Amino acid sequence: MHIVPKDKFDMAACKRLNKASDAEVIDHLDDLLGWTADVNWPVASHVIDRVKGLGDELVLPLKNILSSADDTWKYFIIVHLIPELREDVFSQLKSDLQRMVSKPTDSEVLEEVYLETKALMASL
Repeated sequence: MHIVPKDKFDMAACKRLNKASDAEVIDHLDDLLGWTADVNWPVASHVIDRVKGLGDELVLPLKNILSSADDTWKYFIIVHLIPELREDVFSQLKSDLQRMVSKPTDSEVLEEVYLETKALMASL
């Protein structure tokens, strides 16, 4: 079953994704998270909705995104996915988020990643 979108309009893959088991989703997690790099893509919200309930499997891929140089992707993850995560998953990302608040990079400040992270942490 093909659950990873082929393009930003691949709603058929999103329908299959919604029916896929967690194990199938986890097998394709990195590729699926790639579709969250721009929440303006129609498939992005479907991917976020499907992966947000996963557990520890999300931690390493999300840490990789949060430590990357792609500040736009970080912004979208912080605004659209992280607030939806289970508490046990969120707690494993706190140190990464706290670093963005206490020692943001220049580009994290420029892309407003810092502000969104600060607001997220304050809301807890």
